[in-house]
Amino acid sequence: MSGQFDFSGQGGPGTPPSIGGQGAQPAASSFSPTTTAADASFRTPAPVAGAAPRPPVVWIVAGIALAVVAAVSALVFAAQPAVTIVAWFLAGPVAISLLAVYSFRDTGRRANVLYSVDQAVVWLYRTGLVVIYAAIITTALVIAQWAGRL
Repeated sequence: MSGQFDFSGQGGPGTPPSIGGQGAQPAASSFSPTTTAADASFRTPAPVAGAAPRPPVVWIVAGIALAVVAAVSALVFAAQPAVTIVAWFLAGPVAISLLAVYSFRDTGRRANVLYSVDQAVVWLYRTGLVVIYAAIITTALVIAQWAGRL
C-alpha cells in the first residue's frame, strides 16, 4: 500500500526517518551555516599571531610638519599676501584634515582586540593640535597685519 503514511522507505529501528523518502537532502534554511558573498564581505582578516595593530602616527607627524612649514613660510614671506594665505590654508584646513585622517584610521584599529593605547601617541596628538592651532593663529596674524596696512 502506497500512500500518505507509507514508511517503507525508512530504515529499521533506531534509524532516524528522512523527510521526503530515501536519500532526500534537507532543504537549506536561513539558519544553515552556508557562506554567501555578503557574509564574506563583512569578515575582517584574522590577525597575524603577535602582530598588534599600531596607531597611524605618520598622519600626526605630517600634520605637525605641514603646520610648522606653513607658519615659518608665513613669517618669512610676510610681505607677500598670496604666500601667507596659502600658508594659512595649509596650516588650517589641510593640517587639521591630516589629524582627522589619523583619528579615523586609529578608531578603526582600536576595534582590534590586540590594540593597545600608547601614551606617547596620545601626547603626540595633543602636541599636534597645539602646534597646528599656533600655526593657524600665526598665519592669521600675519594676514591681519598685511590687511591692516592697506
